[in-house]
Amino acid sequence: MQQDCKIYLQVAKYAKSYYGSDDYSKGKIINEQYANLKKEISILYEEIYKKEIDSLKESSEVDGRAEIKLKRINENVMDAHSKDRINNEHYTDIKNEISIAYKKIFNERITSRAVEIDETKEDIAEAYSDNKITEKHYELLNEKISKMIQDSGSNSPN
Repeated sequence: MQQDCKIYLQVAKYAKSYYGSDDYSKGKIINEQYANLKKEISILYEEIYKKEIDSLKESSEVDGRAEIKLKRINENVMDAHSKDRINNEHYTDIKNEISIAYKKIFNERITSRAVEIDETKEDIAEAYSDNKITEKHYELLNEKISKMIQDSGSNSPN
């Protein structure tokens, strides 16, 4: 998987250097070719990041390493988007995939109770405020925590 990512990045870098914005500004390629090239590069970046995210979704790491890797991916995606390597459509798709991966990580933390619920709630709120998870995933995770707290409260002896 990592080898695929390296190949995609090499192709994207080659394409950008061979038909980059310098050639466009010098009139060597027409606007349509430039737009098509930017779209192809954006697609390659999207494929790279989705493969990285999919590999994290398939792993069963609850010790925090997956969350650290996902944070790095999120930062790289935001950087690539700010440098216009990823168009808005692909950026939105990737951000949704990142949100789904974060949701999976938080779900595992909630159900395994590997971390205290209060700490998990804080981490979820922080992830939402940092735009790492969507509003829908934020609401679903908070509902799950509330239900678990409610269920554990009704099962405690009085």
